[in-house]
Amino acid sequence: MTSRFYTNSIDVNQGTALLEEGEAHHLLHVMRLKMGEEVTLFDGKGNAWRGRITKTDRRRAELELLDQITVATKSSREIVLAVAPPKGDRFRWLVEKVTELGINRLIPLKTERTVVDPGAGKMDKLKQTMISACKQCGRNEFLAFESQRSWEVCLEEYHQTHHLLIAHPNGAELRDIFVKLEPSQSLLIGVGPEGGFTEEEIDQALQAQASLVSLGDSILRTETAAISLSAAVMLQ
Repeated sequence: MTSRFYTNSIDVNQGTALLEEGEAHHLLHVMRLKMGEEVTLFDGKGNAWRGRITKTDRRRAELELLDQITVATKSSREIVLAVAPPKGDRFRWLVEKVTELGINRLIPLKTERTVVDPGAGKMDKLKQTMISACKQCGRNEFLAFESQRSWEVCLEEYHQTHHLLIAHPNGAELRDIFVKLEPSQSLLIGVGPEGGFTEEEIDQALQAQASLVSLGDSILRTETAAISLSAAVMLQ
């Protein structure tokens, strides 16, 4: 398997690509690839190419595009994860794992008990986490990262286009919910903060025709619940 690299500097008409900064460092000084070697390039938008290294210096690498790689047809079902951000590196770890799982979109939730605001200053680190996860798992399209919004606004935006699955200790088994859904039905997974959703927030979800989903008897951390439910949904 060839090494994978992300670039937003692809010129399809000229048949060339450029790697700079972190990706160039990875190619040149970590993988230690040489002129003439082939790699896989992806643009974070769902496209991928085979490329050959044609020129390097200490901080950049130029590549020739050999051919575009055929990518599997994207599912019409969109899976959105709306989650109250956990603290510190636990949120970065969550982003990494749901990227690997194939979740399409992530919405940081602001609920009554939310204590973390991901903030614009953390986006560069989270983007690098997404890039690394895509390189590792073979994903060519980035996880779409939305701005933080309230639970009420999130429900209003998605309840007509997505079936809502809310992690809750008194919920039903996921398999019992899925037998009632169309195979192409888009889904929004909702996971609250450490203290859980309030009764009022659960009532709002039920009014939006949400299904409550049990994750078993254990009390899970936010990121564990989010990853567990995401994985279960992706395997259905």
